[in-house]
Amino acid sequence: MVTAAANLSVSVPSSQGGLGPFEFFVRQTLVLSGVAAPLATAYALALHAVLLIPMISLGLVSLWVTGISLGDIVRPTTAGQATANEEQYSAMPLGRHQEHLLPDEQVQRGQAQIDLKEEP
Repeated sequence: MVTAAANLSVSVPSSQGGLGPFEFFVRQTLVLSGVAAPLATAYALALHAVLLIPMISLGLVSLWVTGISLGDIVRPTTAGQATANEEQYSAMPLGRHQEHLLPDEQVQRGQAQIDLKEEP
């Protein structure tokens, strides 16, 4: 029942990560089930931390692996800056952030390294 309430709570408009409604609905469900209010609050906070911390950590690791800084995501850009960023990234050689591209995707982006040696 707690899982259902927690999942439904994220459908309510709230802050990023569902902070607020998640804890409220989990706590209220536990209190209605007979759990003491302080214990229900502690459980709701701990459960949300256990669910969010791994996702945030994996997201930060993914940003680092792809070579994107957190500032690039957070900072608003204007149209001119966006064009400059696109030119900067398209001119970059294949690197950490592009190793995952398949050869066809590399060709479409003009980033394929072509071997011009002719085999006998």
